[in-house]
Amino acid sequence: LLKTIAGLLDYDGDILYNDKDFSEVDFEDRSLAYISQDIVLYPNLTIYDNIAFPLKGKKISKKELDVAVKEIANKFGIYHCLTRHPKQLSVGQRHRVALAKALIRKPEVVLLDEPFSSYDNGTKSEILPYLKDFLKDNNTIVILVTHNLSEANYLGDYIYSISEGKTILEGEKEEVIKNLYL
Repeated sequence: LLKTIAGLLDYDGDILYNDKDFSEVDFEDRSLAYISQDIVLYPNLTIYDNIAFPLKGKKISKKELDVAVKEIANKFGIYHCLTRHPKQLSVGQRHRVALAKALIRKPEVVLLDEPFSSYDNGTKSEILPYLKDFLKDNNTIVILVTHNLSEANYLGDYIYSISEGKTILEGEKEEVIKNLYL
């Protein structure tokens, strides 16, 4: 589902967002970010340059770029890693870089595919509040795929429970969670 929305897979039917068919919107004009389970970073770039990459070519000054990169790196606890390369980081740190890289341009829609699976509970408890605040502050829609009900409960307002490609429950999170435990 996420890969289809992101435009990475062919599909039959329509994907509508704000009454526009996504198939009619050029990929670079879609205000979305896709973060898969696989960490996608440029190995030859520093962490600073990886995070800054989505803003390169935008009409933004070097100073604004520098402030944006350092601010988001600080919030994700990776400021001290900015001069390193991805291979020099832990898996959890690389995931934080991938999140920062995706969120720095403030997309309208964020597609998250099990982004916290490699986080220890301490790191997850630090990152989730920032992510939730970021999404709320920027009025960002998030579609989160997770097997962790507490993550869905924390970040979600509306939950779909899907099994074998079929929706088995959907609705406001309180109702869905209540029905999952019946």
